[in-house]
Amino acid sequence: MATKKDLIRVLRSRAGLTMRESALCVDAFVEWVEETLASGKNIEIRGFGAFETRSVSEKNYPTAFSPKFVPAHRKVIFRPCEKLKQAVWEQKA
Repeated sequence: MATKKDLIRVLRSRAGLTMRESALCVDAFVEWVEETLASGKNIEIRGFGAFETRSVSEKNYPTAFSPKFVPAHRKVIFRPCEKLKQAVWEQKA
C-alpha cells in the first residue's frame, strides 16, 4: 500500500523539491480537494480521474437484533480515467 509519505518522496525525487516543500504540496492538494468537494463542486483531473459528490437518501435497516438508521448524506465518488482503468486492468493478480 502506498502512503502519503511515499507520495512526498516521489515528489521530492521527480520534481527536485525538498521533503518539506513536497509535504506542503501534498497537504495543499488534499486541503483543496476537501474544500472543493465540501462546497459541492466536482473535480476533474485529466489523465487521472474525477471526484464528485452524490446524495444518498436516508435508509432504515430493520434487523431483529440492532435496527440501524442511516441519515441522508453526501458521499464522494471517484471515477478513474480510461488510461488509469486500463493500466490497472492489465496488471496480473
